[in-house]
Amino acid sequence: EEEEEEQQQQQETSNPSVRSHSLYIHKFVAPPPSKYELVQSMCDLGIPEVVHEEPFYEREEDVPNEAVRFAGKTFRLKAKTTRHLQEFQSLVRGSLKVPEGRAGAGADNLFS
Repeated sequence: EEEEEEQQQQQETSNPSVRSHSLYIHKFVAPPPSKYELVQSMCDLGIPEVVHEEPFYEREEDVPNEAVRFAGKTFRLKAKTTRHLQEFQSLVRGSLKVPEGRAGAGADNLFS
């Protein structure tokens, strides 16, 4: 009987399907970074803490043909459509080049 129990224990510890009902507690060795450490590392990497979005019109047909003057300032708001998208500015240092023949190819040719 003792031999059978010992064999069963060995099977339980070596067979993951048998061990799946066991309780395991995982604890990270190092604590997560503090808020201060995160903000500091963002600052060190040149990543802004807050990115304010420019105002925009929801629909393209709402965009006025001319700039709007309000409180002594001139505003040229655009719609948030693909036609008015600005070129993407990456926060990653270095540059990634579009492969020859891919620029402006359109989504249908991206993966050919």
